[in-house]
Amino acid sequence: MRDETNNKEEHILWLDGLRGIACTLVFMHHFILAFFPAAYYGIETESSLNKIDTLLAKSTIGIIFNGNFWVCIFCIVSGFVLSLKIMNKRNRGGISESILKRYPRLVLPMFFISFLVYFMLKMGLFSNLEAASYTKSEWLSGYYLETVSIKKVITCSLYSVWFEGDSTFSTAFWMMTPLFMGSFLTYLIGVVTWNANRYIYIVYAMIAIFMLKKNSLLFCFVVGSLFAYIYYNSKKMMENHVLGILLLILGIYFGGYPSNASPLDYYSILAGKLPENINAGQFYHMIGASLFIYGIFCLKLGKMILENKIFLRLGKISFAIYLLHIPILFSVTTKIFLILYKTTKHYFVSAGVGVCVSGILLIIVAGLFNKYVEKWCGKITDKIVNMIYR
Repeated sequence: MRDETNNKEEHILWLDGLRGIACTLVFMHHFILAFFPAAYYGIETESSLNKIDTLLAKSTIGIIFNGNFWVCIFCIVSGFVLSLKIMNKRNRGGISESILKRYPRLVLPMFFISFLVYFMLKMGLFSNLEAASYTKSEWLSGYYLETVSIKKVITCSLYSVWFEGDSTFSTAFWMMTPLFMGSFLTYLIGVVTWNANRYIYIVYAMIAIFMLKKNSLLFCFVVGSLFAYIYYNSKKMMENHVLGILLLILGIYFGGYPSNASPLDYYSILAGKLPENINAGQFYHMIGASLFIYGIFCLKLGKMILENKIFLRLGKISFAIYLLHIPILFSVTTKIFLILYKTTKHYFVSAGVGVCVSGILLIIVAGLFNKYVEKWCGKITDKIVNMIYR
């Protein structure tokens, strides 16, 4: 165990880069769902690229657009960062403040997004239903169909998103429940492991096995906490290029397991091997994400790449990207697509221009949201907590 008197707040840059990539690829995943659903479901009748897109649904290359895998990556990184903060705290009072700050820091930005969607619905700014008639995406046509009340904005922002997975204001908000619950599980594990010896691995193993059997995303937070414990007590993970490359390959293989398409060829060996009550896609994605991240820990080059300024910038605004990308996708991306497609009849070009323009807009808006909204929410949260602990 390291001497607590030498503890310093640590910030691992490459984890920010990885988190930024994960959120960006979740946006791309939803773009694929909206405009190229065959690349996700593998159904040839939904193909918009002469059945070429159906191959992505059953190929390891599909990991790039496999949103559930990148959600697992995000959850593991979140668990790692939160756990490391707890382990570096000098006193338990600091832990109490961190726990108390978590809810308002998540809720306040969420309220702004919910109100934004409420306003956009009132103004009729969503064009996803019309776009879905061309893209053949049932997913795209399933949201923002009617206006909502201010009461719904408040109840969703304060309660139902976090405890019931309410996706009224964004289909991506389903992740907020495991993110919220996972945060507090991470805090609990962090407190339990404070100053613990190597036998704590038994506790990690028991919790991880339970979450894995439940096929719960909370497994990712347990893994993130375990990685943080290993890092905290050894100062750095073991760097081994051979092991790192092997783990990355395995992580990509498991991470590319199709979420909805029927597993074929080299994925058929994994199909049907799990109990019926376990979603195979999520199970293999959680395993793949764990292997993938530990593989990066073992590779110096991988960490250097993720510390690129572009990736770090994306990581800084990653939460804003996640909150904003669905409203922008369902309004700006679909509107650009409709205008271009009705004019040119070129499906791929229309969708490509739409995602490029809206992607740039998303990064700009997310940067502004992070600077003016998230930081303001953080200041408000700090003031509230300081009043309690004064």
